[in-house]
Amino acid sequence: MLPISRFLIGYSLFFPPSSAGAEQLIENKVKLKNVFVDIHYDKSQVNLVRTEDQNSTKLHLVDKKSGKILETYGEIVQPLEQVATKTVGMNDASVASAAGTYSISTVYPERNDGPAVSRLSTQLYIYSYNSFRQINKVLNTWWSEANGGSWYLTRDVANTVSMTGSFPTTKVQTSGSATIEVKTSYSITGSFSISALKEAGFTYGYSSGSDIYYRKPINLGFVYSLY
Repeated sequence: MLPISRFLIGYSLFFPPSSAGAEQLIENKVKLKNVFVDIHYDKSQVNLVRTEDQNSTKLHLVDKKSGKILETYGEIVQPLEQVATKTVGMNDASVASAAGTYSISTVYPERNDGPAVSRLSTQLYIYSYNSFRQINKVLNTWWSEANGGSWYLTRDVANTVSMTGSFPTTKVQTSGSATIEVKTSYSITGSFSISALKEAGFTYGYSSGSDIYYRKPINLGFVYSLY
């Protein structure tokens, strides 16, 4: 079952990656499975570590000096049966009436904040005919918790817009913001300890009995394209 849609019409945000230093903000394009993602790192400074199977891929950007994972991206492809299309937005009528294929690509970046790994996913409905491809529409855009633990996302908003102004298109921008809320206590150690959370940028939120809640606002913004 697909997640409940949080696609907000007309609500546009864009946040550049906060983890990149000014010297690293060099825009490059990297292919995932069928979709390209714009990254903001100098390719000469990072290693691209890929894990892949027939219908999915996951890409880690690893800093060459420290070995630290800077960012993670992924794509999951759901192929659909070959269909005949009457109108696909092409000028050539003979091509427009030809058979083509549809697929759903779920693309996402992940970010790590202490013990929390957050994911901002976008589902793209893509039409293909030979070398021609287009994004017919966005099916869904949503935040999710990519790992478990005593934390959750609140105040989450997400949006994907066409960068050509309408659909079909070949390029979209996804952006969103959320707040990570972590439950801890004075007795907890490790990555959920108060000291570790403070080091990861969390600040005190509120207390309820012996439970203490720390919060951190986050944002993500990325551009996806087919060419």
